[in-house]
Amino acid sequence: MSDEENPVTHVSHEEWTKERLAVMVVGASGDLAKKKTYPSLLSLYAGSLLPKDLVIYGFARSNMTDEDLRARLRPFLIEKQDEAIVDKFLARCFYQSGSGYGDVEGWKALDGKLREVEGEKKSNRLFYFAIPPNVFAETGEAIKLNCMAPNGWSRMIVEKPFGRDLDSCKHILHQLGQHFDETNLFRIDHYLGKEMTQNLMVMRFGNIWMEQMWNRDHVQCVMLTFKEPFGTDGRGGYFDQYGIIRDIIQNHLLQVMCLLCMECPNKLDGEGAGEKIRDEKVRVIEAMEEVTIDNVFLGQYAGYADDPTITNKDTNCPTFAMVRCFINNPRWAGVPIIFKAGKALNERKAEMRIQFKDAPAAEHLFGTTVPRNEMVIKLQPEETIYMKSNIKTPGFSSAPIQSELEVKYDTRYFGKKGATNPDAYSRLILDVLRGRSAAFVRSDELIRSWEIFTPVLHQIESENIQPHIYRKKPFGRDSESCKEILASLGQHFDETNLFRIDHYLGKEMTQNLLVMRFGNVWMESMWNRKCVQCVMLTFKEPFGTDGRGGYFDKYGIIRDIIQNHLLQVMCLLCMECPNKLDGEGAGEKIRDEKVRALNAMQEVTIDEVYLGQYEGYANDPTITNKDTNCPTFAMVRCFINNPRWAGVPIIFKAGKALNERKAEMRIQFKNAPAAESLFSGADVPRNEMVIKLQPEECIYMKSNIKTPGFASAPLQSELAVKYDTRYFGDKSTTNPDAYSRLILDVLRGRSANFVRSDELIRSWEIFTPVLHQIEKENIEPHIYRMGSRGPKTADAWMKEKSGYVRNDAYLWQDGEISKKAS
Repeated sequence: MSDEENPVTHVSHEEWTKERLAVMVVGASGDLAKKKTYPSLLSLYAGSLLPKDLVIYGFARSNMTDEDLRARLRPFLIEKQDEAIVDKFLARCFYQSGSGYGDVEGWKALDGKLREVEGEKKSNRLFYFAIPPNVFAETGEAIKLNCMAPNGWSRMIVEKPFGRDLDSCKHILHQLGQHFDETNLFRIDHYLGKEMTQNLMVMRFGNIWMEQMWNRDHVQCVMLTFKEPFGTDGRGGYFDQYGIIRDIIQNHLLQVMCLLCMECPNKLDGEGAGEKIRDEKVRVIEAMEEVTIDNVFLGQYAGYADDPTITNKDTNCPTFAMVRCFINNPRWAGVPIIFKAGKALNERKAEMRIQFKDAPAAEHLFGTTVPRNEMVIKLQPEETIYMKSNIKTPGFSSAPIQSELEVKYDTRYFGKKGATNPDAYSRLILDVLRGRSAAFVRSDELIRSWEIFTPVLHQIESENIQPHIYRKKPFGRDSESCKEILASLGQHFDETNLFRIDHYLGKEMTQNLLVMRFGNVWMESMWNRKCVQCVMLTFKEPFGTDGRGGYFDKYGIIRDIIQNHLLQVMCLLCMECPNKLDGEGAGEKIRDEKVRALNAMQEVTIDEVYLGQYEGYANDPTITNKDTNCPTFAMVRCFINNPRWAGVPIIFKAGKALNERKAEMRIQFKNAPAAESLFSGADVPRNEMVIKLQPEECIYMKSNIKTPGFASAPLQSELAVKYDTRYFGDKSTTNPDAYSRLILDVLRGRSANFVRSDELIRSWEIFTPVLHQIEKENIEPHIYRMGSRGPKTADAWMKEKSGYVRNDAYLWQDGEISKKAS
């Protein structure tokens, strides 16, 4: 895309791009620097958004060389850009150590190196503080006295937390304020760098229809929500000092609310606009009263205090909170503003939701309930804006039905090759370089935000107000701990009351297996050892533990994925037909057959296991054992010793930090008899049935056809059904999520898709011996690069153990997207 076509990101006309730039990442050896700061700088570099005269210095206490730093950064960068770009970027990265962040001699040495490079040309310096607040003061003082730009601007990016109450916030502001004023300081809140947050200015003030209804006359309530599906996972020691209100609501959600609800500044872009926008944000929070305890609801997930990094086992720290506020001004008086945030919940989501009041007289006019309109702005995971609106039910009916007017950014703007959505940190760093302050938090905003929340936070702590408990717990980590959990539940409930959830059993493709297996004559005829070469069940995700290593390191990939999710799916894929598949009693008959399949399997031995661990796994700060052998990748071969499957390898494969997100079942069949001879020696690929559970639910049979046109050679194609286009492409039809299906099954008393105690015990009996052996003998995993397919020898191991033959010539084609399906 040319500069003319993309004026929004075009900055080459700005003076700073022609000047020298030195970026100093303070705390370069830390987690934040590796995962956020350097990858964001790389993104800007790859997009030609940094000056040509660029140097980047890391500053930390670790004793490293330039090459040590580059080697440490490479695994976090290589998955983001091409290797050639990463190499060029790293060539500009250097390192300076200090005895502490306030080490005067260290900063003097760095200043000398910079002056040698800068010469007489105008040169700017950017300091990124990826360090804890308790060293802000000494670091700022050392920089101010020894390393400021002699001929250009010096700017500081400072990370949260900005205190834990009003007094500690004022203390941090005072420490930095001794050395820098607001024109130098850019306090970062990454939520202000998200696409949907930055979009609010244009949406609010660039659309006449929004202004007409953006007030107390039309709005019923405003809700700002943050949810994540995991707990503290080894970060509890930090989190317990803050809690969910400080961690999310008082900063991220409150900042977003200010932009959502503020009045229009008299300038939105250009010189001076940043301060005018921040003035209006302050006016909003000045119109809010202090939060009182009767407007707060607190929760804590069961087992939170079991995090080994939490010392106070009686902690009342909330992991979930809802807070109601009001903005006392003419636009918003009386409209509830609801903040909701929590950990260990059912999904990952951050959104703004504005519910409007009932349409006047609508129920009378239509003789039925007419749903309220809602505007939803989703910040993550999929950036989307939609307006829930009422339309006539399509067809002959005239009744109102709720639909949506929607724009999804991943398909509308970022679906084309080459079009990418910049991450929040990249946007914000670029804003600092451009001197644009609007997306950063000013000191008066910080003080007022703490004034609103500090009294109720102190009350929660001083009065030890107890949160409501909500559930989050796995079914053990070996056969003994599983039996303990089963026994504790069994004291109070029997199997008719207990529904142990494995969300993989709620997925469309898993629930589809019973119909596919036993409702198609062609499948039954080839679903056996005579026709099947091997069965593979695969789970891959493209990210690592990302701060959840403390939890993951206690379990590893076999416990986390293979022993439960993939083993459960395998049971349905390979079991014999029950004598009832639906109706009363069917659930127990299905589970009986699953147990029979498990009972036909032997305990896994170490020679049937291949282990891997991605580079840098132990760098996760929540992992205390830096020599951990915990596998993040594993392949396990099993056999089902019954007449149908004897001798057929069952391969489980699961890994983190791989090259894609995927969960699938793959059945490779044996060679077609005499095919190579029949087709004059041409290669005739094996048939495969692939059932994709995620991300796109799909079933396809890789089949051989004649090469289209004049040629007669066999060519592998596919017979396919894609659920998103065949069944769920229509707006009126949606694919229920796994949890919704399973909750409905519980209400209906249908047990088939839940895990019975004898299933759990047998599954642990199969895997516990080898898991204990891996830990006891400290068996080392193969190391692999993040973003790769896994360890280099993994494919060879799988081919040897399964007899699987990969067809590298096969392409899965879908419109403009074409990729190898393997």
